[in-house]
Amino acid sequence: MAYTDITTPWFNIDSYCRGIFRTWDDATTVNVILESKVIVPGISNHNWTMELRRQVTSMVWETVGTRKGYVTPTSQSLRTFTDVGKKNTRMRVRITFDNGQVVHSGIWVR
Repeated sequence: MAYTDITTPWFNIDSYCRGIFRTWDDATTVNVILESKVIVPGISNHNWTMELRRQVTSMVWETVGTRKGYVTPTSQSLRTFTDVGKKNTRMRVRITFDNGQVVHSGIWVR
């Protein structure tokens, strides 16, 4: 049973590709699936670093897990963060692409 399910709006990875990702969790895990689509022929393979982050103070986010990978229009990325404790704190996912583009999920309480 999923407790939280958040999907970002489509965002530009670069001038050639758009991306979207979905985050959901359950009792002990947080899952993220990242997809992309080509809008102009060109570069379509993007490396990324994904961080699961927990809010420590109103301005500070702590990284509690990191995953790396790549995404193409024909190969989505699914990553799972395991043994993520529930601490009644605000959570979000941050993805940094190899071109410097950074996107965040919505915030949820876990």
